[in-house]
Amino acid sequence: LNKDLSLMKTTHYLIRYPIKLVQIIADLSDFPGKASETIKIMARYCSYDKRKRPNYQQDLEMILL
Repeated sequence: LNKDLSLMKTTHYLIRYPIKLVQIIADLSDFPGKASETIKIMARYCSYDKRKRPNYQQDLEMILL
């Protein structure tokens, strides 16, 4: 998957569903480099919304680069 995840959405998701963090770690150790269903679901719910204004990651990249 080639999506940028929102830090705030990801944090909220993992606080709400802490067992998902365990599943993601297990999936990554069992199948490195392959996106599991848990990772795909998290990417769908935690990716940035499509909007015209820059998001946090884009602002940070502009400052640091």
